[in-house]
Amino acid sequence: MYEKILAAIDESQIAERVLAAAQELAALSDGEVFVLHVWQGEPSKYKSCMVTSYEDAQLMVKQATEKLAAAGIRATGEVAPNLYLHAAREISGYAAHWT
Repeated sequence: MYEKILAAIDESQIAERVLAAAQELAALSDGEVFVLHVWQGEPSKYKSCMVTSYEDAQLMVKQATEKLAAAGIRATGEVAPNLYLHAAREISGYAAHWT
C-alpha cells in the first residue's frame, strides 16, 4: 500500500510531523521513506531559508534518515540544490522519478 513514501522536509517544526507521518505509513506496509530537502543556496525572496549551508542541509537529511532507521524504517535521503526558488517543482520531479 505505502511502498514508497517521499518526505520533503525543511528546517521548520512541521518537518518533525512529516517524518512522524512518513514513519507511521511506512510501518503499516514495510515501506521505504525517501527524505528530500530542497536547498536554496540563497535566502528566498520571502526570507524563509533558514539553512545556511549545504552541509547543514545534508546533516538535516542524515539525521532524519538515521531517526527513521532507528525506528526500523528503510530510509534514504538527498539534498537537492535549487537556486531558482522552484521547490515545489523539484519535489514533484523527485516524486515522479522515485515512484
